[in-house]
Amino acid sequence: KYLSGLEPDTVYDVRVKAHDGSLYSVWRDQENVITTPPVNSAPTQPGTIWSSDVTSTSAWVDWGASSDVDGDTITYYVEYKTDFALTWTSAGSTQNTYKYLSGLEPNTVYDVRVKAYDGSLYSVWRDQENVITTPPLNSAPSQPGILSSSNVTSTSARINWGASSDPDGDTIIYYVE
Repeated sequence: KYLSGLEPDTVYDVRVKAHDGSLYSVWRDQENVITTPPVNSAPTQPGTIWSSDVTSTSAWVDWGASSDVDGDTITYYVEYKTDFALTWTSAGSTQNTYKYLSGLEPNTVYDVRVKAYDGSLYSVWRDQENVITTPPLNSAPSQPGILSSSNVTSTSARINWGASSDPDGDTIIYYVE
């Protein structure tokens, strides 16, 4: 006989009697026959998401840990998208509270979302905008200006040139051959 409508996390006693069409047997009573498992609870929503070690094409993302009242192992699923895009890209899963993202586009803003999974249930997504801003690719400095010489002797000379500029604001070092 299938019993339904049982309560979770409950111990049940059961009794059974037989019937032959006209007479009944004595009841067979037994304690603790059924113990229903507790209802599994979903893990909590992951905490705030942030990025570190951002390059033009990659970044590390970290988030606050989820907890699980049932003590289940938590796996995190990570997705990202460019700001204002409609679809998310999976970055895979991890049991850590961090994930390395590669293949990003330079000079782009990314949103990141993370959800926790305990083997049975998912938390709600932690969805955070503008987590990553990748810098532009580095650009070469401009060509040095016209060369000139001064203080020329039989064994030395001073070389002069116009300054270069760097669109990224990098410090410029000159090499002379």
